[in-house]
Amino acid sequence: MPCAAIKSYVRYASSRDVSLQQVYLSITDVPFLRVEKKMRPIIEERSTLKAFLDAPPNTRTGCRDTMMLSVLFDTMIRAVELINIRLKDDNLKVAAPYILIKGKGNKERTVPISENVVSLIEAYMAEYHDGESAGSSVPFIYTVSHGEIHSMSERNVERIVKKYADIVRKDHQDLPNPVYSYMLRRTRGTYLYRDGVAIETIVLAMEHSSIQTTKDHYAFPSLEQKRKAMEIGNPVISSGNEVPEWPDDEDEFARLCGLR
Repeated sequence: MPCAAIKSYVRYASSRDVSLQQVYLSITDVPFLRVEKKMRPIIEERSTLKAFLDAPPNTRTGCRDTMMLSVLFDTMIRAVELINIRLKDDNLKVAAPYILIKGKGNKERTVPISENVVSLIEAYMAEYHDGESAGSSVPFIYTVSHGEIHSMSERNVERIVKKYADIVRKDHQDLPNPVYSYMLRRTRGTYLYRDGVAIETIVLAMEHSSIQTTKDHYAFPSLEQKRKAMEIGNPVISSGNEVPEWPDDEDEFARLCGLR
């Protein structure tokens, strides 16, 4: 049971039984365990991210995998939300294309899709859902087992993500190890913050219940942004490029000083 819940219960009990007041006071003196806050990794270099998203080959399966990776990054949805999408949830033929997502607590939300990702989804649907009704309840991303269509498993999504990360890492050593689907969500959210998107907008896009969650896990400037910020108003440190006012020759320097 969490410490806060225990304190809350004992406070209630002590209000009913005065003999428990001392117990409650003793419990309130117990400090909370402080857990070191760690920055979870993201894909820092945008060129590395692009190589990762472009890693699947130009094949039928590669078409599907490219679409999956790009949708995960572009929309910031979770892997479990991706595999729960049905064909009827894709709304591509409207002025502002979007996907209807069922998130935590079975809450529905609409997630916009960029034009490039719309093209990837259309190419995927032409290969995997050709002739099917847009209002169909069949899984958007599926596997076929014993002749029957099933939603792709979350484990299989993670396997696909890891597969292409391992391929790209050979030429991009900066790519974290391991890479998993949620890292794409975290990377996208951090990029939005670094690109100047209002934190309130990011909160809504990521379906966070608290703005503090977004601030704690996604509001981190890049090293380059930190460097530029630290250079502001710091003209006192010499660059080291000044021309010396004395010769480096020790004999000449001694002569000038009248020592030789």
